[in-house]
Amino acid sequence: MAIDKNQVSVEEAYDAYFSLYTSCCDDNLHHFYDRGKNNEPIRDVDSSDKKAVAEAYLSAAADIAKEALVMGGFKDKEDIMLQYPVFRKCEDLLDNVYKFALTGESNVIVNENTGDEYTVYRIRALKDIPEKNVKRGDLGGFVECEDNLSHFNSCWVAGDAAVYDGAVVEDNALVKDNALVFGQAVVGACATVQEFACVSDKGVFIEDNALIGGSAVVCGDNVSIGGNAQVTGKSLVIGRDYSEIGGTEINGNVTVLDYANIVNCKIDGDSVVISENAFITDTEITGNVKVLGNSVIRNSELEQDAYISCPSLHTDNMLHSHVENSVIRGQARVSGCPKLNYVQMDDRASIESNAHVEHSVLIGKSYVGGNAEVSYSNLSENAMVLDRAVVSCSSKDNQLARSVISGDTIIKGNAKIYGEKISHGVIDKSRPVSHRDKSSKTKERTE
Repeated sequence: MAIDKNQVSVEEAYDAYFSLYTSCCDDNLHHFYDRGKNNEPIRDVDSSDKKAVAEAYLSAAADIAKEALVMGGFKDKEDIMLQYPVFRKCEDLLDNVYKFALTGESNVIVNENTGDEYTVYRIRALKDIPEKNVKRGDLGGFVECEDNLSHFNSCWVAGDAAVYDGAVVEDNALVKDNALVFGQAVVGACATVQEFACVSDKGVFIEDNALIGGSAVVCGDNVSIGGNAQVTGKSLVIGRDYSEIGGTEINGNVTVLDYANIVNCKIDGDSVVISENAFITDTEITGNVKVLGNSVIRNSELEQDAYISCPSLHTDNMLHSHVENSVIRGQARVSGCPKLNYVQMDDRASIESNAHVEHSVLIGKSYVGGNAEVSYSNLSENAMVLDRAVVSCSSKDNQLARSVISGDTIIKGNAKIYGEKISHGVIDKSRPVSHRDKSSKTKERTE
């Protein structure tokens, strides 16, 4: 506090405090002054320290003066100093005047789950907030008490939006339209909650430039939505233990549950579900996609009815399904703990267990499971690769020849296939080298 204590006597400070306090009581404004009602601003001050006593009385007097300004007892700060010249010696005490006051207009909001009732009051601006296009005297939205909306910076509650039950709007955030924020949730930074969106629960943080809109619901335990994330439409985000959504657009009928982390994605589906420990980055998701369990997905496209899951094992060494640089669509299914890289799946293709597939295309009802390895190959129709089988390309004259497996072919056991076209049969062991060479020569003659 910039105060010249040598120029302010205890008597001056006390006179200002006592006069303001009694004046506010006379004007029936004292109900607003909980901080001053104990009438003992110096109870924790060494009474022998006159400078400290003077400062305590002046601080209490300034609090009451600012609150009187909120309630219309003064026109402005200059009016306070005109009536109480002592404040000219410590003008900074009158700074940070409250930016809003509660009006007499109220609503009762009932929590449908618990039956608890909350009375909220419409607010009125006490000063201009140009960042939110708010003028002094403008009406805002509803809060349960002053603690729901910070008096600092440009944060605001507008329209018929309501903030209550321990929730906080701070920094430069905006809650507007018919949005609800409650249950100790925090909306801060430059975030916006709008339309019919609902944000609730302790540990939910909406921050940075995040936008929550439509009829989206965000709740849970320790959920953070930040960056340039957008959660709109009928999206439902129910997080646990530090779920994070950053730099992501979520629209349509999307459900995000549990411990999911989603970064730099675009999700717009009719019935998308992402849950448990799913970790998704730089991916586009549409349709009715399901991503469950310990799935890790990076830089991919998931479309239509694609299904990806991995059992959630709550241990230190959790297993994961890995999907990177891939396109999964149709009714394709990835389950267990496989690894996919540069894979295209469509129709009813499946990859399961601990399979490792890369640079390959699977369509039809093709299937890869067990500990099989498939690379640089095409699988179609009812083709199956099982057990520890290996299907890959062959190299000749610096040219790669992809394996093409189709029909009802089954490749299993420890079979190894390189650069062959197979349309039927069961192969359960490696092809002899001579057979591969012969096949290559036959192919060359045919061509």
